[in-house]
Amino acid sequence: MEISDWLSGKQDYNTGVELYKKYGTNNYLKELFAEGEDDYNREKLTEELQQLGRDVKPVYKFKRTLSDPEEDFSKLPEVVQNWIEAAKLLFKQNAHRQSMLCNLPGKQERGELAHKILAVDDELQELYWKIDFYKITKELPPELPEISLPEEMSALDIKEEIQRLSVQISKQKNNTKRAEDVKAWQARKALLSNYLHELV
Repeated sequence: MEISDWLSGKQDYNTGVELYKKYGTNNYLKELFAEGEDDYNREKLTEELQQLGRDVKPVYKFKRTLSDPEEDFSKLPEVVQNWIEAAKLLFKQNAHRQSMLCNLPGKQERGELAHKILAVDDELQELYWKIDFYKITKELPPELPEISLPEEMSALDIKEEIQRLSVQISKQKNNTKRAEDVKAWQARKALLSNYLHELV
């Protein structure tokens, strides 16, 4: 079975995991998916296989986003410089975590580290979005209103909302008219992912 067959079929989770092992490149995602199916893992697996099936390069590339030889770093606004430095640090930390992943002996330890890597990746995606927003528009992105979580939200509620947000982001990420909505969804998804990581 190929990815296109899986996407157009019943999307059996275990078959999807095997396809990602075959075609995917992120070792920490392979470890995470192998932990078993839950709402978050299924949504993330589907998202990754859709991307592989479309053969689309990721929107954000570390070297492309943060290393521009034609741009004078010192002339960027201070806040943009801070975003770039923060992104470099998070990227380096996640690369170190990824190198550690396969060496951890315990299944639970690997799962916890994989979730941490994904949570930090959400932070990186938000930073990359801000940096690219400035590079494209030469303006700082608008500030988001403060986001709060209802106290009664369970881990399952959070995973379900992360899944809904991911679907919305995937559908609208290339729609310039919904850019501010996408940014708000990405910020909330990052908040929920970090909160979920603290719960589990």
